[in-house]
Amino acid sequence: MALALDIAPARRSRRRRKGRPVRRFLVVTHRWSSLVLGIVLLAITTSGALILYQGEWAAATNRSTFHTTPTSDPVSFDDAVAVVDRAHPSFEAAGIHIYNGLFQVASSDDDKHPGFWGVDPGTGNITGYVNPDGGVMGFLTNLHECALTCDDYPGYVPFLDMPIPWASVHVIPEVTWGSGGILLIATMLFFLGISGLILWWPGVKRWTHGFRVRWRKTRFTRDFDLHQLIGFVAAPFLVMWGFTGASFELPAMENAWYALTGGVAKPDSDRDFSSHAAPKGTPDIGLAAAVAAAKAQSPGTVTSVEGPSEPGRAGSYEVRLSTHPDPRRHGPRPGRVVFAVDRHDATHIEQTSFAKQETWSNTVWDSWRSGVLHYGYGVNSWWRTIWFVFGMSPLLLAWTGVSTWLYRCGVAKRKRAAIKARNEDINEPND
Repeated sequence: MALALDIAPARRSRRRRKGRPVRRFLVVTHRWSSLVLGIVLLAITTSGALILYQGEWAAATNRSTFHTTPTSDPVSFDDAVAVVDRAHPSFEAAGIHIYNGLFQVASSDDDKHPGFWGVDPGTGNITGYVNPDGGVMGFLTNLHECALTCDDYPGYVPFLDMPIPWASVHVIPEVTWGSGGILLIATMLFFLGISGLILWWPGVKRWTHGFRVRWRKTRFTRDFDLHQLIGFVAAPFLVMWGFTGASFELPAMENAWYALTGGVAKPDSDRDFSSHAAPKGTPDIGLAAAVAAAKAQSPGTVTSVEGPSEPGRAGSYEVRLSTHPDPRRHGPRPGRVVFAVDRHDATHIEQTSFAKQETWSNTVWDSWRSGVLHYGYGVNSWWRTIWFVFGMSPLLLAWTGVSTWLYRCGVAKRKRAAIKARNEDINEPND
């Protein structure tokens, strides 16, 4: 009986040691991936949190331009474009959007005219010119969305826009240093969120320990508890951002998502109307006719009209409508239903986005993935502070993580010094 009692603890100890390699692997990879790529990760996540308010920032810093006159009979899209064309003939308006009640008339030449002219829907007057993609906010957008590879934004780095020679594969035909970096950071963020949840779990008997912060203990204990708790609370958002961020750079994830969740592959959004090119001399239907054709196809409010997508006799207008619920309702580009209208034949019209998704899988991927989940544009600016706070959480995780790591390094250093001193005392000859 005594022998059995002695063997049982030994077996339990072996079982515990057997499960440690996996946890040890997660601890090491979680820690060192954060330390090695932490600065880049913080740059991407922090800039992403700030550009959540890009539209509000543009409106707040250009109040006179965004000032509009309340009216029950606003000017039409066509009239707003005509006003800009008359006042600025060299501008060559190619698109018009509505944001925060203001008509925003954009140019076809982003290099020459990188912003938009504002037109008051109530008076039909030009209110001012704004470049929302310039300055600090433009740089942050370039950093977060393009890894400094968007040449029409501040901070463009040509090297990062070059393809990685050895990295192009079938699922990612052209991998640039910038897109590869974003994919790496997104994958890392996803891994940190999942591994953090696993490492946070204190066990069934001690599950309450995962929610405590021992403020009066040592610095290590306090920061360790804070790191665990903040990581647990923020993990769902970090995993979601890692997944959605990777999906923007890895098109193959779309087909994988549909296959795993029962979704229906959406039609190609790059509509080519060249096969329907009208005979030479056929007049352009104009922006007003394109809007009318789209409104006849679907209910909703027109929020955006892009000019003909191709020069010459081919091409189409892109008309975007906002219907309820609109996952991008509070974003700079609201609207969930998009139509392509032949520039020479208003009866030739095709929907290039889903108005009603066939499955919940399509709803999540096509409507929620970008507008709702990644950017929070489905809610107003006050509710979007939730996205902002969790977007800033990696800063706290970095602070507490580095603090505990430095503490461990200090302890290890002192232990090595003590062992060295003890060995020297042992080896020192006695007089």
